[in-house]
Amino acid sequence: MWPIASFGFGQATALADAKGYLKWLPGYVVVVLYVASFAPIVYWSATHERALRFREWLLNEWNANRRKAVGLLCVIVALILVASVSTIYMVWSAIHKTRDAAYIPSTNKLTRFEGNVAQFSTPPQCTGLPEDKERECLCPRSLDYTLAALPTPPDNNYATQINITSGHEDMYRVVIYGRTTMYVGKVFDAIPNGLGKSGLSTVQMDFDRYALGITSSAPEREFRLQINTSEGLRIKCVNQIN
Repeated sequence: MWPIASFGFGQATALADAKGYLKWLPGYVVVVLYVASFAPIVYWSATHERALRFREWLLNEWNANRRKAVGLLCVIVALILVASVSTIYMVWSAIHKTRDAAYIPSTNKLTRFEGNVAQFSTPPQCTGLPEDKERECLCPRSLDYTLAALPTPPDNNYATQINITSGHEDMYRVVIYGRTTMYVGKVFDAIPNGLGKSGLSTVQMDFDRYALGITSSAPEREFRLQINTSEGLRIKCVNQIN
């Protein structure tokens, strides 16, 4: 009965994930559901008569030869940990795997960009909202980022390196919304295609210095660039346009 329950739970979770019914759940919750599908069969295995006999034998070994029993327990625990970590990693990787096609970067000598500057500017409907609502409005597809201080630039007061990492999908166009006016100092790199394999450009607008855009002609997993500011850089959020 328990093995059937475990198989049914696992298949139901996999089917719901494949159909997209679990997209609204955080990734770690989906991982928990996958791992929980093993619970019935683990319980069945632990209460099976062979498992009970093994525990009785292990207890006897503990009393007779404690060193041997400790070594065997360490091996069992290590195997369980390796199996658990491997399962969680495979499930997490499957959840976060991009559904985009694996494109080969364009080999054309000229790079074509399409779109308009308005998509990088601050949406007027987001102005004046409470802080949490403003972030939701500005960045419905929010991206993770890290900041690191750089030496003082020659033409401004502060320089900061920002590293932007993608979520489920590769990045082509990204916009940074700040609390301070921002100027692009230098584009360091884009991963995996970078400066040598893709056309990279930044968009900074005279009418909106609180927003910066980044575009790439090839799919990227990470952007790295320098931003110069008159004050210490403070970011509201970073949004993936496409």
